[in-house]
Amino acid sequence: MKVIITTVFTGLIFLSFCKENKEKEKGIYRQVSVISDSLDLSIPKGKCKVFGKIYYEVETEPYTSEFILCNEKNAAFYKDDKNKFQKINSDGTFEALIDTNIQFFLFKDKLSETEISFLNEIYFENFKFQSQHKVEIAVYLPLKSKQYQITVDKPVIYAYSEKALDFILNLKTEGELTFTYPKITADNSWKMKIGENGNLISADGAEFPYLFWEAKQDASSLDLSKTSSNETIAGKDLVPYFEKELSKLGFNAKEKTDFITYWCPKFINSNMVQVQFFVDDNCSVIGEMNIDPKPDNLRRIYVLFRADSKINTDFNSKPLNLKPFDRKGFTVLEWGGSEIKSLDTNEL
Repeated sequence: MKVIITTVFTGLIFLSFCKENKEKEKGIYRQVSVISDSLDLSIPKGKCKVFGKIYYEVETEPYTSEFILCNEKNAAFYKDDKNKFQKINSDGTFEALIDTNIQFFLFKDKLSETEISFLNEIYFENFKFQSQHKVEIAVYLPLKSKQYQITVDKPVIYAYSEKALDFILNLKTEGELTFTYPKITADNSWKMKIGENGNLISADGAEFPYLFWEAKQDASSLDLSKTSSNETIAGKDLVPYFEKELSKLGFNAKEKTDFITYWCPKFINSNMVQVQFFVDDNCSVIGEMNIDPKPDNLRRIYVLFRADSKINTDFNSKPLNLKPFDRKGFTVLEWGGSEIKSLDTNEL
């Protein structure tokens, strides 16, 4: 499988110091505008008070939209200094006390049926929060259609059996399938046989080392609360890190080699890389597999990568703590991953 997902991450944001009313008059809406920044000695040292209003984009007619203030019905949430989501006030305002070293601010919407972005990480890479300052901002949550896409790159599905075995694998993806190899049936299924050499054999006798698919998918299905780990690793240490972690997950030598030789060259020169694993049932955020007969053993992993300035800094490190799975009998293993990048401001 190779999944294309509308990302929940908005990445690099152009910060405006224009007054909010002037922005509106001109019809200019950026992801976030810094309206004012002033000293307030009542604020504790090392902290900064951020406050302002939240707007969300609505489509007024085809290809035309405007931003309106969040209200009680179409509420949004923000993440506070205790790493918890707090509801934005009914008049669209919010206020939060933050550490001055914060690099991003997190917002999400309440109702999936609204056209508010499901989750937005607003990066402040061009702005420095100062101790004992209060900063007023205006945040504009865009239509989902204006978010950009990332790909879950080169994921594959392996199947093994100690003896020849016929099986059917049906995919239920969160989005629309755009490509599969070998070609999938109209009901999104593969009917394959596991040969004595370990290859997968189709009805016409063609052999494949693994199954592959890609799809377009909405960001709201990517629930970060379901990650099994959250760590930062030096780029130069990624190879031994994945050798260890994938072995812990029960990968064999070929599977580890396939994964490491694809992903590690992308990040080997990065200073630090944030790595988050989704494992087994939690991989349902990108799709589900129904297999007949049911495998004796099933392992799925999906990994998120962020490098250097895109790393989230306000999380508690959570190492991967899972036991290897039993590989006796009919065994299926799937892996995939995605790199989280910044959004080019030209795309806004």
